[in-house]
Amino acid sequence: MRGLYSGALGMLAGMEKVHIVSNNLANAATTGFKRLDGTYRSFSEHLMRHERRALDGRVQSAPVGRLGVGTQIDATYLHWSPGPLRETGSELQAAIAGDAFFSVETPAGEAYTRDGRFVVDQDGWLVTLEGLRVLGTEGPLLAPGAQVCLSSAGELISDGEIVGFLRFVEFADPSALEPVGGGLYRPTQGSGAPTESEAQLAVGFVEESNVNVVTEMVELIAATRAYEANQRVIVTYDDTLNKAVNELARV
Repeated sequence: MRGLYSGALGMLAGMEKVHIVSNNLANAATTGFKRLDGTYRSFSEHLMRHERRALDGRVQSAPVGRLGVGTQIDATYLHWSPGPLRETGSELQAAIAGDAFFSVETPAGEAYTRDGRFVVDQDGWLVTLEGLRVLGTEGPLLAPGAQVCLSSAGELISDGEIVGFLRFVEFADPSALEPVGGGLYRPTQGSGAPTESEAQLAVGFVEESNVNVVTEMVELIAATRAYEANQRVIVTYDDTLNKAVNELARV
């Protein structure tokens, strides 16, 4: 009854797809969010084993056989299409052009974001809405003046004087970045290390999420139906086993 394993693998892949799409829908209104998607991988052969725990506590394993049909989500990746711009009118909020990122300081080290909604905290530091300090070319940016704004070139201006420059970075493959929550990303081996970059800002605008709610709902329905189809496969095999045990045994 190896079809049970194929059905179970299909259900697991469907569950993970539902989780990915649900996360996209939950972040449809998150500034700078990039939608996630998964890649599927089929494997030609997989050794299935049956394990049980004996009375003495030892785990006994026996091979079931080779399974030649199955699928699983191999990896997730980011769709790096730009999101629409929304005007805010704030001189401390900006959308970044191209594939560059803002750099911010977190308790776990440097992270990167497309969310350009910044404020000046009570100590005069330029921070994100979550209170993370924004990094410039020479470290965290301090702007203690009464009138603070950003320029399109990434200059931080306080009371008419340039007090620092935002640090912009790029990655060889931004689709391979790892989302860590809060609109933040960290580099991976696939994305490559961050490199210094020049970027232009649209001051007074922020970049919205690139999630299309209609597309995600279609993906969610398709993933749910795939899950249900594999579930019916398992139910069919269960009925077959029931007949084998309860009817054929009497014959």
